[in-house]
Amino acid sequence: GAVMKDGKIDNETSGPDGVLFTGTEIWAGDGDSTIKVIDPATQKTTATISTGGKTRLDEMAVDSKDHAFIGVNNAEDPPYATVVSTKPDHALIGKIVFPTATDGAEQPAYNPDDGLFYMSIPEFDKDPKKGGVAVIDPRTGTLVKVLPVENCHPAGLAFGPNGNFVLGCNADGKQMPAATSIMNARTGAVVAVVPGIGGADMVNYNAKNGQYYTASRGNPGGPVLGVIDAARNTLVQTIPITGGAPHSVASSEATGHVFVPVGAVGGGDGTIHVFAPAS
Repeated sequence: GAVMKDGKIDNETSGPDGVLFTGTEIWAGDGDSTIKVIDPATQKTTATISTGGKTRLDEMAVDSKDHAFIGVNNAEDPPYATVVSTKPDHALIGKIVFPTATDGAEQPAYNPDDGLFYMSIPEFDKDPKKGGVAVIDPRTGTLVKVLPVENCHPAGLAFGPNGNFVLGCNADGKQMPAATSIMNARTGAVVAVVPGIGGADMVNYNAKNGQYYTASRGNPGGPVLGVIDAARNTLVQTIPITGGAPHSVASSEATGHVFVPVGAVGGGDGTIHVFAPAS
């Protein structure tokens, strides 16, 4: 639950945070630097795994092929990621610390093309314009390389077609142009910079629709859901979000519907905005 500090909710030590389904279990990050493993059949916590920090375990991804989980302690200084086996022993595979990351570490994703984890690093050496994508081997829990990315300050990361992935660029038109970067995992190159949509946190790819989605709460002019054609890497539309600032976005491969949770403003309940692709 929420932890208070000086009369306000302290996100860095509150939970639950990230959550994913491994196929048989639910793995959830908590505010005390632990992973809670839950059996959905009994709805009981079957294991608690510590990642050794004092703040929340937030973003996460899973590699079902190699039975590996990665979770990110984004609020530690310096931030780090932990790779843990999803087998019953829950063995620690490795810990990757990012000593030069000066604004946390963000969303990891699994790339089935090369069997590696990719993870956003918003900022290196206190330069908001210089970030990167860390590439991590799930089998050894070690850092393979870092792909540099400039003028993005990346948060979310989601894989799409052609070996490409979209970054949720926090670039909001103030320190750097409001745009979204799309990179290629094989070459490490930025293959497109999509103008007109920035200030994003989490991102999503939907193969049924062939589109990337950005939760662009910091977009100039107000919060929007960004829609990008993933084949052409071009902006399709920006949909204004009223009532709050979107932090995350998800979609259904079954229906093509897109879900944007929107927090409450000035009290009251939050809502989930649901969008359907045009027929």
